[in-house]
Order: sequence, then C-alpha cells, then structure tokens
Amino acid sequence: MSIHLSPEEHLLSNGIPVLLQDWDSPVATTYWWNQVGSIDEKPREYGFAHFLEHMLFKDAAAKETGVPSSGKLAQTVESLGGDINAYTSFDQTVYHVTGSERHWEKWIDGLGSMAKPQRFLKEDFQREREVILEELRRSLDSPSRQCFQALFSMTYGKHAYGRPVIGYERTLKQATCAELESFYRKHYVSSRMGIILVGPLGKSPAERAGRRKDLLKICERRFGSDILPRKVSNKAFERSRLGLDVARKAGGVQTKVLPFDVKSPSLTFSWKAPSLKDSRLPALDVALEVLSMGELSRFYQRLFLEKSIVTDISGSVFSPSGHGSGADLGMAYVQMDAENLSKLSEAGPACWEEMSRLEQEGPTSEELDRVVVNAESEKLFSTQSVDGVASRLGYSRFSVEDMAFDSNYLDRIKSLKPRDIQRALLDTCIKDAMSVLYFVPKGDVKSVDVAAMAAQIPDHGLILKSPHHVVRQSRLHQEGPAPIQFRTLKDGSELIVVEKPDSNTFAVHLSMLGGSRLEPRVHHGVSNLMSMVWPKGTPRRGARDIAREIEGRAASLEGFSGRNSMGMELTALTRDFDPLCDVFSDVLLNPVFPKDEVDHARRVIEDSLRSLEDHSSSLCSKLFYETLYDEHPYGRLTAGTLESIAGLNSEALAEWHRMQVHTRPWVIAVVGGISADEIQAKAENWVAARKRPQASGSQASQLAEPILPAPRWVEKKVGREQAHLMVGGLGYRIGDSDRMEGRLLQTLLGGQSGRLFLELREKRSLAYTVSPMSSEGLERGSVGTYIGCAPSKVQESLKGIQGVLEALAKKGPSKNEMKRAQEFYLGRRAMDLQGESSMASFLGLEKLYNLKHQEEAEWIRSVQKVSDQGIRRACEKLLCRAPQVTAMVV
Repeated sequence: MSIHLSPEEHLLSNGIPVLLQDWDSPVATTYWWNQVGSIDEKPREYGFAHFLEHMLFKDAAAKETGVPSSGKLAQTVESLGGDINAYTSFDQTVYHVTGSERHWEKWIDGLGSMAKPQRFLKEDFQREREVILEELRRSLDSPSRQCFQALFSMTYGKHAYGRPVIGYERTLKQATCAELESFYRKHYVSSRMGIILVGPLGKSPAERAGRRKDLLKICERRFGSDILPRKVSNKAFERSRLGLDVARKAGGVQTKVLPFDVKSPSLTFSWKAPSLKDSRLPALDVALEVLSMGELSRFYQRLFLEKSIVTDISGSVFSPSGHGSGADLGMAYVQMDAENLSKLSEAGPACWEEMSRLEQEGPTSEELDRVVVNAESEKLFSTQSVDGVASRLGYSRFSVEDMAFDSNYLDRIKSLKPRDIQRALLDTCIKDAMSVLYFVPKGDVKSVDVAAMAAQIPDHGLILKSPHHVVRQSRLHQEGPAPIQFRTLKDGSELIVVEKPDSNTFAVHLSMLGGSRLEPRVHHGVSNLMSMVWPKGTPRRGARDIAREIEGRAASLEGFSGRNSMGMELTALTRDFDPLCDVFSDVLLNPVFPKDEVDHARRVIEDSLRSLEDHSSSLCSKLFYETLYDEHPYGRLTAGTLESIAGLNSEALAEWHRMQVHTRPWVIAVVGGISADEIQAKAENWVAARKRPQASGSQASQLAEPILPAPRWVEKKVGREQAHLMVGGLGYRIGDSDRMEGRLLQTLLGGQSGRLFLELREKRSLAYTVSPMSSEGLERGSVGTYIGCAPSKVQESLKGIQGVLEALAKKGPSKNEMKRAQEFYLGRRAMDLQGESSMASFLGLEKLYNLKHQEEAEWIRSVQKVSDQGIRRACEKLLCRAPQVTAMVV
C-alpha cells in the first residue's frame, strides 16, 4: 500500500492558501510558510530575513506596552505540549509548531499570534541583535559551516546564494529597528504566505467536518483577518529573487586555500547545476547518487576501500526552484576529507577519474535500480512523522509550486537511461565553471600547491527489472493498530512487537547490556569499533554482498554501541521482510571482521579523534566528562583513544563479539507491518543459532558508583571566537524512582520559555545557545548546563546560571511553569516516538534496563504527580548543594 498525500486546499479571505492533510497520528503540526529569505535583501539589509525570524518570537504587543518580550509565545505553546521553532534559508522563512493533537487548535492560535503585523520594541531589537551576534561567532568557529560558506561564496560570487543567511557583523551592527520594520512590512505579505496543517481530523464524517471547521476558523481569525491582502510587484519580486543581473557566469576554474584551526584537510569542489524544474536535473541527481550514495557508491568503493586515501567523501546537488526560469542557479558539489595533504593530493585526481569513468561508461543497471528503490522508499520513510509530511507539502506547494512534483520527479528518475546520466555530467561538469576549495590546517597552508592541483582537473566538463514495484501488502488483517505484545523466547530473551497493519515499513531493534561501560581500559573503544565493522562480512557474504542486499532494497542495517548497551538495528520496507531477516541473522551471529574493513574503520575513528579539538563544544564535553567521572568508564569517549584503538584487530573484535552477543540475553523490539507470530518464528531461529561461551569476570554488570567529593575546574585555551562552558555534576540512575523530577527539572529549565533561555538569552543577551543537559546511566548519570558566549561574558554567564538555579531551588516553579513543563515533556515524548525505529528503540531499551512499561495514561499520571517541591528538591540536591564541575574551552 503506497502513501498518497491528498491535502485539501482552502483559501482565507486575504488569499492565503491553507493545506489541510488528515493524518492518523497522536501528533499534529502547523507550518506557516513565508517565501521570504536572504535572497530578498539589499546590501544594507544583509541578515534581515534571519533577524526577522528571531524578532517574530517576541511578544507582539511589546511596542505598544513598552514592556520587553517575556517569551509569552513560547510559554503558551510549550505549556500545551507543543514545540515551536523556525528556520530561515535563501528563499523562505518557515515557522512551525508540533505537539499532541489534543491541543492542536490552541497552539495554532498561539502560533497565529506572531502573524499579527508587528512593530518592534527597540530594547527587544537590541537584545536580539546581541543573541544573533553570538550565533554568528559560533558559526565562525565551526569548520563545516565556514568550509561550505566559502564554497558557496566562490560558486555564486555576488549572487545572494553566495552570502551567509545570517548576514555580516557590520550589517547587523549598523541595522536600525526602523529598517527592520520596513523590511518586514515590505516582504511579509499575504501573497507570499501559506499554511500547512497535518494531523487527525477524526474518525467519523461529523468529527472530521467539525474539526476542519474549527481549524479553518482559527486560521482565518489569526492569519486571514490580521494580514491585509497585498502583493509585491511581480517584476520587482522576480528580479530580486532570481538575481539574474549578478548570477555567476563561467570564468575559468577558481581555486582557493582556506587555512583554519583543524587537524585534517579537506577538498571541496563545485560546478554549475540546473535549477529544480530543469529537465536535466534528475539525471545529474542520479549521477551524484551513483558516485556517492552509500557503501556501494563508486567514491566509497574506490577512494575509501580500495585506495584508502580519504576518511570521508560525499556529494550532492543544491537545486533552488529558479521560479521556472531554467537558469543554472544550482550547484553540484563533492567534499572529501583526508588524513593529510599528501593523501588529499591523491584524492582529487582519483575523484575526477571516477567521474570521468561514469561519464564515459555510464551507470550499470544495478546502480540505477538502487537509486530508484531508494527514491521510492524515501517517500515512505519521510511520512512516519507529521513534520515530514508537512515539509514535503510546503515544499511542493510553495517552493516548487507543483503538488505533483515528488511523484513526477520519481517518474523522471525511473525513465532515465545510462546515456542520460552520461550527458548530464558532460553538459554540466565543465572545468571553466568549477570552484575548488582546499580547507587545510593553518600550519599546512604553505604546503598546498594550488596550481599543480588545479592542473589535475580534467578538461571535460533507471529502470527496475520490474519497473513498478508492487509494495507487499501487510500480512495483518486487524482493524487499527494492535497493542504492544510482550513475549519470552525459549532462551529467556525478550521479544516486543507492535503491529501496525497499514505500515509499508518495519524496524527491528536488538539490544543487550554492554557498551563502553564494560570495556577493559586497554581495549577502550572496542564496542564502537565492533559496531562499525559488524555488517562488513560473514562467511556467506562479503561486505559488498551485504551492502548490495541492504542498499539495493533501500534498507538500513547498522550496529550500535553506547555507554550502557549495544546491538543491531534494521529498518526496511515490509515487502523485503523475509530476505532481509536472513541477512540480519547472518550478520548478527556470524561476522568475520575482515582486516581491511577494521583498518578502514580505524582510520575514520582516528581522524575523528584527531579532529575533536576542531569543535569547541565537543572538546568542552570531553573535558567535562573526564573531570566529572575520573576512572569510571562514563568519563571516557565511546570511540576510545588513539592508543586503545591502535591495539585492536580482527581477533580482538571477534572475541568481544563472542563474549557479548553470544552470551548476554537479548531484547528484540519490532515495530511495523509485520505480525508478532512472523517475527517470533524468526527470532526463535536466531537465539537457537547462538553460541554460549563462558562469560568472563570483566562482564560484571555492577560497577562502583562515581564520586565527586569537591568542586573541580578544567579549562583549555584554543583561541576561538566563542567560549564554551559546561557546569554540572552527578545525576540520576536509569532506574531511580525520583528520576522524573530530574527530567521535569530539565524541561522547566530548557526550551524557549525555560528559565535559562528567558534569563540568559532573552533578558541579558549573553548567549545564542544556553540549555540544560542530562544523561541517565546504570550508575549515576550527569546533570548540568551548557552555554556558548563571548569570552568577555564568561563570568557574567556563570553567575547568571547560578542565579537561575538558586532562585528555582529557593522558591520553586510557579503553577504555570509546572503545567508548561509537564505538557511540554509529554508533547516531546509523543513527537519523539512517531517513527517506527524510534518506537522500537524506546521499547527495547526500556525492557533492557528492566523498567516497568507504562501505558500512555500511566505516563501522564507519573508526570502530573511531580510536585513543585519535587522540582525544588531536585534542583537543590543536584545543582546547588552538590559539588560541581566547570569545564571551559575558549
């Protein structure tokens, strides 16, 4: 049964279209789509579209009352269990709220309050400018953001796509409140807006009609009545959006070396690509997928596996709509990381060689099949959440202006012949229109021979065996979803099944106690390395055979390992249940851990460990946990260390696999369009095939509790634009009876209406990001606060955090805060469990950690039972009285 989106379209009195998609889910969402982005900005307005995104979250009446924003909108939404957020891109700004469908009408009303035409209070404007400047500093420290910003700037030149959406420090600092209001009035008009509603209307025709009427009535009152029907001049609008007068032109290969504070170099290059509606785009899209999608891709097979000259490589196409112009405003790009400059100098020619080979020979039928199956399955997996549905509807209706775009695009991919892919590369990948960026460690910049590398660039510039796959119908025949079923297998392992009769997909999550917590120090990181190499070969199947069976069916098969557990996950289409369960069983029980695959995985981990200091927040986290936990395994990186990883080989992984996977009881959770009897028959075969060696003493499940006897401070100076701080201490165990108090404490402190955000960001503009942090463990977890701020604001930020916590511990939360925290926690839980994979993981780990399963009503009661005294007690015990660790990277 395929997924078919058929939204109703209604028009408000001012012409704003409303797309309403009935969707059977406990969660609903609303998207307010504005076709306004950085492409609409004049030179003095650079960054205004993103600035407006921030300002519209302010209290709408702040200018009239003269009272600065208090986060009223976020409080309203989050108190109803909703999650409100927004994003700004080159072409649009989108505001969205998702949460429990019980309060759908109420939080649509809350979202609609920001649509009322606003005037901004100067104090709010100045505060938010400081927050955005902190966000800008954060981006300046991010290697990936700076790399891609440099590439876009080279590729697009003066065109709007070449500018950072966030703007520049100079334009943000010189901006005035009046100028921002003028930009807002000019561009936030009805002709550039749309609304998407996705959620359950009801079971009966009467229920559906009633809820439809209520939803549209609220939309009319908030979006129809308050926003005047107005259009932007078509001529000016099209010219500003297309920017044809400044669009890039071919002018010879551009090369640039960008030194940055990184440990490993990368090479990224781009070339012109068609816009979204151009008939040439599907073939170029397929070419990039053949080259870079998954382990069977040509880049992965040749550059990573065979030649071992890259640690990562990827490619994609950025394709703006072009509004029907057909202009080459798109960009195709490839990025590769290497251990050093020597290998990077080999990577470029090897990459171009693979592209040339594809251009000359064309793709194989197997490669085309794989791309088509992945495109088909992407539609099915994207509709497991209401946000996924809303995003596709909004994109099709308002960005592409074609509701049939997705299905038509898939049909175009299916009709492609190998010669179409060859022609796409020949027509677009032209040396004279190529931009090449070398992103290198500062100390290596003089070693880069740009001229030599540029000279290496060449001068050249899908039909399934059964074209229309028939999706296997579910073998289930119940009306509506079945309840959660708990079964015990013959060896004592646990099986949990949630049957979803109408689902075209399924997810398997098999877990066992283990992970980094139980590793000997000398082999620290063995679980993580094992999980990476686990699906890379068995006596029956080589790595490429497994990848062909998995990727050829658009499935995913991965090992996982954390601090407390490890296991394997499979997500796939229901029609492929039988063959993929055979692959799953073979990989689960019979891995051989080939030496070359171990070596490849080790290279990736080593590169990640070496580049840890490139990312300030990750480095800060490492320092925090090391200092908090001392000798306890929770203080170590799950990836291990360069020394411990170097000592691991195929034999060590095989022994660890035998001692973990074949000895420990399993928990198997399955969610999707598969019957419980079917999966039990498979699972019984899996457990029957296990070997059971004697467990060693190192596998003892109980470790000594970590102790923090006194406050500790750790600091590392790396010379960044922004300081990163973590302040916290020991937290809850997974099974602690009062852990819900800690969870609600985190919820009350976090979110856009939480105390940390309101005090430190909204009122004092100390940071772009400030949030609580916590983790639970089989031994005591952690709890604390993270903030990223300017180095000059470190002491003020630390005092501010402590002030917020002490005030909460002393007076406790208000009734409204408690209600918001409880509803927001329940709403987030509902959103997090929408996907089958998420649900399987939740149920599996819940059983693994021996937690009592609670039905939804029990969850609600346990959350509502937490009192304000419980919050005060948790805050005082964990964050005020207990010793704290302060970690800082600046």
